[in-house]
Amino acid sequence: MISRRLTWPLGLGVVLAVVAVVYGPTVNDYFGGDDFLVIGPVHNSGPWNLIAKSIMLRDDIPYWRPLVSPLYAFEVRVFWLRPWAYHVVALGLHLTNVALLAALAVRLTGRRGVGLAAGLIFGIHAAHTTTVAQISSTVELLSVVWYATTVLCAVIYVTGGGRRWYWFTVGAFVLALLSKESAASAAGVITVLFFVYVFLPKRRAWPFLRDILPFWALVIPYIVLTYRTDTADPSGIVTRMYFPGGHVGQNMWWFLTRLAAPFETGQGPHVTAIGHIGAAALLLVAAVLVVRGTRRERFLVAWVAIALTPLAPWRPELLLGRFTYQASAPYAILLALGGAWAAEWLGRAAGARRLDRIAGPALLVVAVVVFAPLTAAQNRERAREGDDYRVLVSALQREYPRLPPGSEVELLDGIWPGPFHALYLDAVASTLYGAGRVRIVNVAPGDAPAGVSPAPIRLRYRGGMLVHEAPLP
Repeated sequence: MISRRLTWPLGLGVVLAVVAVVYGPTVNDYFGGDDFLVIGPVHNSGPWNLIAKSIMLRDDIPYWRPLVSPLYAFEVRVFWLRPWAYHVVALGLHLTNVALLAALAVRLTGRRGVGLAAGLIFGIHAAHTTTVAQISSTVELLSVVWYATTVLCAVIYVTGGGRRWYWFTVGAFVLALLSKESAASAAGVITVLFFVYVFLPKRRAWPFLRDILPFWALVIPYIVLTYRTDTADPSGIVTRMYFPGGHVGQNMWWFLTRLAAPFETGQGPHVTAIGHIGAAALLLVAAVLVVRGTRRERFLVAWVAIALTPLAPWRPELLLGRFTYQASAPYAILLALGGAWAAEWLGRAAGARRLDRIAGPALLVVAVVVFAPLTAAQNRERAREGDDYRVLVSALQREYPRLPPGSEVELLDGIWPGPFHALYLDAVASTLYGAGRVRIVNVAPGDAPAGVSPAPIRLRYRGGMLVHEAPLP
């Protein structure tokens, strides 16, 4: 028999192993286009210069994320163009978040089985595909480490853990803000938690206000600073992609469909019929839990809603599945609770006391069978984009490891069309040759060569390869 003391670490080890197996293939993926938007500027700035500039709001990134810059600086300095190492770091951060959520769920529900189930569901859920597979999403993964730590410490505090856990909550919240701006939503999550667990039981306003004040004293100036720095960015990229408007409601609905029915690749705003049905069902269940649920369920429903809001103002056509990463955490706890309730109901209905012990693990197996293939398939979509950039970078490193400043490389019959790929091609050029030294231009099939420079270098995309094109006579 396994000692009860060992049940939890062994169970958590199994959960982490399953998540690692599902995401293991991503370690072999190459860089995606926007990964070079990180690698290029970090490499060109140098590690210490990058860290200093990020603190002073003078780096090339239109966001203030000073806690992430040292990690990126370390990765680029040590790993350079070895993508597997970046993927190992990303997977390690995701596994950390899985463990934190499992611990949080246990503290919130008092049930280890629910905690393990929540960690497993969060770890493999297809709603947030490409988050772990995309190296540039390391910022999201790191921020959720501190975001989840913030909520975990707060839950320990309100469930009798002692005052020191309150200050741990404040400290973790500061680290979350320094990682990514969307972590500011944790202030709303903490406010709801304290309202439900601190204010409502005894209707004492002062302890509640005293506890939430430091979070809002931090987050309001932070939001103002973030807004000013984002909108002042010379590229204007933030204001083009992220703005308030009527699309916010549409985006929130799309997020719900991703949580309920993540059967397609995570690219908005297309919604299938089953997605609409799933989102409507989620809203109905949420309404029932708010009206008739316990304070725990009400808190979790509010947490899901709050966690979805930071990226709701994004341009709908640019939505990605990874935008639901934060919200998938409380949603996974709700799913785990639902599975536990279903297993108990089956046991009572069948008149068998121990049936729920069998039904619970069986439902987890079903979740793995459903979500793991979806997650793996959608991650492969990301891998295919990486394969294209592997072809490009390999050809440039092989044929033209060094190019003089002012050179232009034309990719004839290229497969990198559109404004975002143009941005990524600039980032590839910056990564390989230095900022502003070389220009890479995609020439779509049927288009004439650009010929901007006097003697451009031409590579033609043919049969999945880039081959040197002799200059015209």
